[in-house]
Amino acid sequence: MNSTARRIFAIGFALVLTAGCNAAPGRDRLIKTHSEPDGRRHPETFDVNANGTVTCSQAQNRDNDGGCYVRNTDGVPQNLKPGESMTVAGAGKVTFACTGSDAIYCAVDVKD
Repeated sequence: MNSTARRIFAIGFALVLTAGCNAAPGRDRLIKTHSEPDGRRHPETFDVNANGTVTCSQAQNRDNDGGCYVRNTDGVPQNLKPGESMTVAGAGKVTFACTGSDAIYCAVDVKD
């Protein structure tokens, strides 16, 4: 291999390595939980990266008043109705549970 071919190969290899380092895939997860008919919640805790988005994707119950209670990494809670989203400012642990009356099955879509 001559010196020109080696240089082209080295430049190409460096570009591939650089592109691979910058193209970190994002995570997209669905986290589910429920609450009992007597109101007992079963909260779920998960890790999230900074600037991640949490969307209440499902909150089903008989009275159609369900939602998602999300406690952000800074400890501030927010109630989300199905379809509503919030942005998580800092990386860390997020906790969510279902809100509403009766038994509820709920889920959040987490993209970070």
